[in-house]
Formats: sequence, structure tokens, C-alpha cells
Amino acid sequence: MSIKFACRCGKHLKVQDHWAGRRFPCPACGHPVGVPSLEAAAAPQSTRLERDPPPSAAPHGDGPVSESTSEPTPESSGSAPEIEGPLYFRLRRSRDPNRAGEAPWVPVEGALLPSPEEKVRIRARRKRYNWRLEEHWYESLVYPGRAWPIVVGLGVALALSTGSLLRLWARGADMPPTEVMTLPMHLLWIVVSVVYTVAVLDCTLSAALAGEYRAVRWPAADLVAILRSCGVWLAAFATGPALAAALTCWYWLSCGELQPVDRIILFELLLLTVGYWLLAVMAVTQAGSFRGLAPAHVFELGGRLWPRGVLLLAVITGMGAAHGSLAWAALEDLHRDPFWGYVALVLVAVSGLYWAMFLLRLLGLAGFRSLAAAPTGQPLSGEAPTEPEPSQ
Repeated sequence: MSIKFACRCGKHLKVQDHWAGRRFPCPACGHPVGVPSLEAAAAPQSTRLERDPPPSAAPHGDGPVSESTSEPTPESSGSAPEIEGPLYFRLRRSRDPNRAGEAPWVPVEGALLPSPEEKVRIRARRKRYNWRLEEHWYESLVYPGRAWPIVVGLGVALALSTGSLLRLWARGADMPPTEVMTLPMHLLWIVVSVVYTVAVLDCTLSAALAGEYRAVRWPAADLVAILRSCGVWLAAFATGPALAAALTCWYWLSCGELQPVDRIILFELLLLTVGYWLLAVMAVTQAGSFRGLAPAHVFELGGRLWPRGVLLLAVITGMGAAHGSLAWAALEDLHRDPFWGYVALVLVAVSGLYWAMFLLRLLGLAGFRSLAAAPTGQPLSGEAPTEPEPSQ
């Protein structure tokens, strides 16, 4: 027994009865059309109006065969051929840019629904990996935890390399020749650890500026990306924060014993150094080129981030100064008790990386949301102004 029905485009179709109640794209227009049930097959035929938009392309050619008529006319018995081959339906995915991709055509087979065991596994995977873009600041506290191997590994590498080099340096002339030969290796270890840490922090800031949340971006073994991240941070430091950093060091060394007023001045200088540095890095990332290092772009970005961005920069500066003081104390303890000195240094390094990723994530999300709130018709950082088209 066959079921005869019509698509909304006017094409008359005929399928076998075991396709009753299913849906497939019309081979003529590509619009999803439903096969009537066996009970409704005997009723007068009418054109079905579908609410879904037509897909962009039809399946691979298999499916129901349409007749040559373009208007709905009574069809003669036996004029429509039977269906041979599988039917296809299209899997639609979310419109979220983090889940972008072409919707594939999937053949309709016997069992369309997953088994109860598969449903449990799918539900568990969705519950574990169904991340969404943070809306509140405390939701970003989990972000560094998603990259805990990177945080712990880099923290241990930085702490051990720095501690071992300083212990060797403290020996001075009493250092054996065999340990003198290991100094270049320790220096290389520190350089690699610092460079990779900068690359990880740059990936955290760039991912937040792009609004990514499905995964934690990290450089892996991409040497070009690592060197580019370090180049961006060095160029951003050399275009302005270097002078402020030199002035901060000069004031710290010349003021002697620090008084409360001296601490406030040092904090302001540090805030100027760190704040301009991070804003310049963000401007380069948003512009996509080193044109973002221009002071006009940096100040335009700072104006869009006011006042939340300035508060975040102050918190980043304060956390950096606090972890720097703790690291200095851990290095002093390293000479008295190496074991506990290394333990304290590792804890400080891991804590510093955690808070750095968390705060940079907040700062990047603030920059991402500031783009949506920017006035329309005005060029953003790194974009050339467009001239209005002449009226006809």
C-alpha cells in the first residue's frame, strides 16, 4: 500500500506505508514535508504548510520522487514511482558562534532515538561540559580551575627554576665548576617558563575578548603563537609602561624606608605601569595588529572600560604586589630551610597564576561587552573610519 500526498510547492508525492508519520525534505523545493498517517491517507488531500525554513540544499538525491506537474492536480493511479533508498533529515545545531558548523544530512534508519543508557551518558556529558558565558564576576572563579594542569605545572616550573637559580647565585665564588656549567640550563629553564606563562595569560585575555567559553584557550606547542604573544606583550611594555616601571624602581630604591605616603605613591606608579600595559595589549588584540599600540586607541579603550576596568586594573595591581611580597619572603626562607622555602614558593606561584587568569578573564570579558555597548557609527580601536556613501 502507498500513501499519496502533496507538498506546499504543489508537487505530488507517493511513498510506501512504512514511512507514515515521518518527515523528509521535498526533492523539488527542499522544504520539510510530513507523510500523513495511514488513517489520514484516505482523507481528501491538502497542501501542508510547514513552519520550518527550507534547508539550503537537498540530500544526496535519494528520497521521494516528485511528479512533473507544478500545480496540484489530481494524479492518476500508478503515475508516481515508489521510493527506493534511504530518506534524509537535517540535524540543526545551535546558532551559538561557539558551536558553529554546517548541519549534516543524516539518513533515517530504524532506531532514531538513543537507548536509555545512551541518554544517561549524553545527559552526563552535557551536564559536565555545558558551559556558558559568565554573567557575574564570581562565575569566572571556575575558569582557572578548568585549566588546573596548566596552572599547577607552570607554577611548579616557575618556582623550582627561580629557587634553584637563586640558590646557585647565592654561593658566588664557592660554586663548584660542575654547578657553574648548569647556570645556562637554569637560565634557559626560567626563560622558557616565563615565556610560556606570558603566552598562557595572553591566550586567557584574548579568549575573553573574543567571548569564548566552550574551552580554555592555550598555546600548546604552537611556537609561532607563543612568540607572537611575547612580542605583543614586549611591544606593549616598550611603548609607555617601560618609563613608568623605571620611575617606580628609581623611587623605590631612593626613598629608603617606606612610609605610608611612599607606599601610596609606589602603588599609583605600579597602577600606571600595569594598567597601561594591559590596556595596550588589549588594544592590539582587538585591533588585530600593532596599530592598537597608538595612545589614541589605548585611551579610547580605557574610556569604554571606565569605571569597571579601572577597578579591575587596581585589583590586578594590588594582587600582583601582594604576591610579589609573598614571593620575596619565600625566597628569604629558601636559604634557611630549602624544603619549606620551595613549598612556599610553589604555593605563591600557583596562587599568582590562578588569580592572574581569573582577573584577566574578568578584564577581557569587560572589554568584550564594551564592544557591544560602543556607539554605532564610530570606529573601534584599529578600524579605519568609513566615509558615508553619496546619496543618489
